[in-house]
Amino acid sequence: TVIRPFFGDVLVVALIYCFVRIFLQVSYWKIALGVLLFAFVIEILQYFDYVKLLGLENNRILSVAMGRTFEWSDFLAYLTGF
Repeated sequence: TVIRPFFGDVLVVALIYCFVRIFLQVSYWKIALGVLLFAFVIEILQYFDYVKLLGLENNRILSVAMGRTFEWSDFLAYLTGF
């Protein structure tokens, strides 16, 4: 139960990076750092249960897609993907 969530978070950072690179001709480092900061912000928002604050807790699809569980280890996974 540790491998799938951890490596999923590693992969999501790498995949977002690749997606952004399709559209932006910017320095690799700027995009990578931007994606890392984006992932960190989302994780911090999860700490405050932002899905509930937005009133979307009853929308199952958005709730899962946006993420609702804060984990300190996710920061390490994002750094690994970075």
